[in-house]
Amino acid sequence: MDCPICLAKSLGAAKIRNCHLGKTTPYVVANELGCSYEQVMCHINEQHEIKVDEDGNFQTEDILLKKLASNMKTLEEWTGFIISTVSAPKDVDRAKVDMLVKLTQEIRKTIESIAELQGRLGPGDTVMQIQVLNGRVMDLTNMVLDNSCSDCKMKILQAMERKQVCQTVVPSLTVKP
Repeated sequence: MDCPICLAKSLGAAKIRNCHLGKTTPYVVANELGCSYEQVMCHINEQHEIKVDEDGNFQTEDILLKKLASNMKTLEEWTGFIISTVSAPKDVDRAKVDMLVKLTQEIRKTIESIAELQGRLGPGDTVMQIQVLNGRVMDLTNMVLDNSCSDCKMKILQAMERKQVCQTVVPSLTVKP
């Protein structure tokens, strides 16, 4: 059976990226792409964005991911080559150790770049989490106000207004993201 997210190509990739960033949920992605929640989760969990073929080569439709995967393969080949030149402790020298350290660092950076490109990691994650949390707090506040009598609404709104005045007057009490 074909994966509906993969069939949606760049639209599917964008929806999954938003899902990884917390901008949307797998349920919303399933609804927008006309598929089931299980199909979305299958796509996410089975790593459809980057596949490894029988030769150990990375395969992907995304051009940038393909380039990063190619770089990753080259780095792994060089690492394997350097390791293969060491058969005994006497074969280890400073140049080989330095090269392995540099290759390992570059592999780590490449993995981070791939994760960032897929939306699994990035500088926006914290900001996105704060925005999602703020949205939830606003939803909760609105629900409490909607289900309160008029007297309680006024008391809640007055308490919220006092809190905002306190935060303005005493800025050290405010929590900064």
